[in-house]
Amino acid sequence: PDAYEGDVSDILKNLANFHLNTQRFDLAEEEYTESLEIRRRLAERNPEAYESKVADVLNNLASLHLKAQSFDSAEEEYVEALEIRRRMAERNPDAYGNGVADTLCNLANLHSDIQRFDLAEKEYVEALEIRRLLAERNPSAFEGDVADTLHNLACLHANTQRFGLAEKEFVEALEIRCRMAERNPSAYESDVAMTLNNLALVHANTQRLDLAEEECSEALKIYRRLAERNPSAYEKDVANTLNHLAFLHRNK
Repeated sequence: PDAYEGDVSDILKNLANFHLNTQRFDLAEEEYTESLEIRRRLAERNPEAYESKVADVLNNLASLHLKAQSFDSAEEEYVEALEIRRRMAERNPDAYGNGVADTLCNLANLHSDIQRFDLAEKEYVEALEIRRLLAERNPSAFEGDVADTLHNLACLHANTQRFGLAEKEFVEALEIRCRMAERNPSAYESDVAMTLNNLALVHANTQRLDLAEEECSEALKIYRRLAERNPSAYEKDVANTLNHLAFLHRNK
């Protein structure tokens, strides 16, 4: 058993990932739970080798519970995963710092979903600080994560009517995503369009309708191009952006 328990745990985790992706949550939960039990036992005997694997399964189990609206369970699992990853990052920040940031963002997403905006804001801010440090050392690997975190923080600030903060964060996220889209349009153009649309909503809410119209128009051009190549993925975004523009034109 000692020699193969880790392999059994890995197989269970992979099977649970498959069942999660195919919406069979009951099966996935059973498999993640069994995988977690095995990894906890292994981590008791060899923490350095298995602590990170415990955190990984906790993170996956929390994601499942979040999808299933089991918010209390998801929160407990994310919190435990975060505690483990913080300990690991203290010993090796370069290797595990981004894992801390990932878990903070997951926890922040959960807290946003349940209207705990004060907690979510703190978690996004801490994740952003970590990712900025990582991006300073390795921009190509982490600037996308910086943009994602800025975007999530901006959405939180927009949803809580703090439009000045939201605008700054959307603008910075947009600058990063535009740079990334110049190097790899197919991978990042849709992120540029999404950020333009969100920035337009901020400007619409602060009565800067001309700016909002420009941003919506630019987003629409991008979504039209993307929809030509992949209609099923982007036609809905074209329609939504057209609706935003129509609203702006009615209110000008």
